[in-house]
Amino acid sequence: MPYYQNPERISTIAEAVENQSVEQLKKLVTFLPTTQKAARKAELVSLVVNYLNKTNLFELWRKLDNLQQAAIAEIVHSSETQFDAVKFKAKYGQL
Repeated sequence: MPYYQNPERISTIAEAVENQSVEQLKKLVTFLPTTQKAARKAELVSLVVNYLNKTNLFELWRKLDNLQQAAIAEIVHSSETQFDAVKFKAKYGQL
């Protein structure tokens, strides 16, 4: 369940990242190609947002395999606010 109360009202990446808990942000940082350490929420938010700029976002996208890219595409182009694993597995045959 998202940390924020109303996911439909998020308008920017920075706002979405700021609405995450510290635990969720720490998990996100583990996926980033960085050696920087951050402990406070503001530092974690800054680190994630900086990596989600246009250049770094494309770099992260290229590192994903086809199935991971499909998962992201499904949620980005969905009218839902949460990933539906059952529908995804039915469509792609795996998670």
